[in-house]
Amino acid sequence: MSDSSGDAVDYGTATTLPAKTFFVSMLTRDIELDDAILDLLDNCIDGVVRSHSGQDEMPYEGFEAIVRISEDYFELEDNCGGIPIGIARSRAFRLGRQTGDIVDQDERTVGVYGIGMKRAIFKLGRNSTVKSISDQPFTVNINSEWLDSDEWTPLALEPYRPPDGARLGTRITVHELYPGVAAKLADVSWIEKLRQYISDHYALIIAKGFSVKIEAHGVTSKPITPAPFVLAAAGELGGDGVQPLIYRGNIEGVEVEVYAGLLSQPLDEDQISERHGEQDGRSPAGWTIACNDRVVVSRDRTYLTGWGTAGVPSYHGQYSVIAGIALLWADHVQELPLTTTKRGLDASSIVYARLLDVMREATKSLTSFTNKWKTKEARREPLGDTKQKSLSELRAFDGVTKVKNGKLKGLYTYKPELPTPPQEKRRPRVSFAAEKEEIAALRDYFEDEELSNSEVGRLAFDEALYEAGYAK
Repeated sequence: MSDSSGDAVDYGTATTLPAKTFFVSMLTRDIELDDAILDLLDNCIDGVVRSHSGQDEMPYEGFEAIVRISEDYFELEDNCGGIPIGIARSRAFRLGRQTGDIVDQDERTVGVYGIGMKRAIFKLGRNSTVKSISDQPFTVNINSEWLDSDEWTPLALEPYRPPDGARLGTRITVHELYPGVAAKLADVSWIEKLRQYISDHYALIIAKGFSVKIEAHGVTSKPITPAPFVLAAAGELGGDGVQPLIYRGNIEGVEVEVYAGLLSQPLDEDQISERHGEQDGRSPAGWTIACNDRVVVSRDRTYLTGWGTAGVPSYHGQYSVIAGIALLWADHVQELPLTTTKRGLDASSIVYARLLDVMREATKSLTSFTNKWKTKEARREPLGDTKQKSLSELRAFDGVTKVKNGKLKGLYTYKPELPTPPQEKRRPRVSFAAEKEEIAALRDYFEDEELSNSEVGRLAFDEALYEAGYAK
């Protein structure tokens, strides 16, 4: 551009670099502390996958992560292969992936956006050290001076001499914890919840051999046990009576397996009434979804997994016996419907949309089944006795057939013919609401504190019939 005299004018350039303090603040705002800690564990698993090829049944056996917690510091140490020096130089400490990055191709990792470790460190505190033992051991420090500076200065990788006998792995230590973080890490009840959170979201990974321990004052340091997933079946899988529904196949390059069914016998009306308003707490009901073995949705009972949408009823107490799990695997992690926090699903993903069709179909079948059996008059004998089947047993079942048309075309399914109650003439039903104090007074009157609400009602009704002079 020229001025009025015709001479060229240099306007300079406009900076586009993000302000570091703003960027770090926004990066950590939308992730909870427990999810940040799981991001660090995810890095351990990705290290295992990169260093330990093979698709055997126990791919994580022999690998472990130890989380050390106090109000003064946070530390995670693993033996999962460490960070190769080339990766450390090029991307391990960079915030996000660059266009053209070829990362972990043909390896079933869970790190997709390239921000997990850095965001977790920034969430925890202002002074951190990463020590890695791999092809070339190194240490790197991210301190408050670097965080407070607006300059994006490269981090110095310093040589590190590990102690004799040290295993390949990484140790991340964070000091200068933020006050809110320090308060949680000093709270025994919060740490216990973290143990359970890891048990839920790392259930498949722990079941395949990985070990996670938390060392903190007031809590056990024993390895965390995986949350179980089981479904009820009458006799052998594929037989008569109550059976789970099974879907398998490939959706847009993602390997998918879905298992849904009952946790126990359907509830009758009295049981449903007694559960009304109760907190579900640790109930295993609802949908669980895992991507490359990492659980991203645990026991969900919302629209996210189809409840209350497209003809599927909203979740309530009657459906507390219904559970399902969807397992997704992809060699290219970008194909999985993951969000950056790995708590939830990317609603714009075609894989998620088609998976939702599968889950809705299964849920509709199971809610319809429980509707048929909820009446008190329905005889329960045709349901038969059921036994719990583990996820490994469900996955080993091979009695599936290919779907040839419809929304699920191309998938392989097992849809059992679930039992229906015998047709019997229904008698008129008498029911009414009563205050808890009134029910308690009747229990005292009948001198039996163990009576259920329905038994109290029946006895009161019989008493009234007797006083009315009615006798069968």
